[in-house]
Amino acid sequence: LANGTVEAVVSVYGGANLNSPNDIIVRSDGNVYFTDPNYAGSAQPKQNVFRIAPGASVATVVDDTLSKPNGIALSPDQNTLYVASSASNFVNKYTLAVDGTPGPASKFIASLAAPDGIAVDDAGNLYAATNTGVSVYKSDATPIGVIAIPNGKRASNIAFGDADRKTLYITAQTDLYKVVLNVPGPP
Repeated sequence: LANGTVEAVVSVYGGANLNSPNDIIVRSDGNVYFTDPNYAGSAQPKQNVFRIAPGASVATVVDDTLSKPNGIALSPDQNTLYVASSASNFVNKYTLAVDGTPGPASKFIASLAAPDGIAVDDAGNLYAATNTGVSVYKSDATPIGVIAIPNGKRASNIAFGDADRKTLYITAQTDLYKVVLNVPGPP
């Protein structure tokens, strides 16, 4: 908060603690979406993707069918939500209504090597940190290629940075890498 106080937004759902909130994305209108896999325990009966609507103090379930929901990102127009399922090796997409309410899930990328963190650039290309590097897909799910990580390390998370937002930072086990791209992405 403005006075330096740290405040919990949500820590329980349905009377039980969350499992282990992992990744988060916030839409410009204040909708908050986050994943809650069971990496640190199973307080919840399911692993969920949650949404907190602007002004709400309670989370609602977006999806409770994923195994290890992990990376989460928005399309540039913020009308599509993407969520990686690390244990099931795919990325789902959800069309968002004007108020941020998600529609039903559909497969965006049907097969990936344990997708973890994901990001979307300003052109709508999706980047997924995987066991084999950073896989890149066009907005229609056509594969573009893979950014290889040195020494065969597993990429775990990614984020755009630097002043021009064209540098993709990549965490991979014991190292942090960066690669300069042609298209910027949100910081």
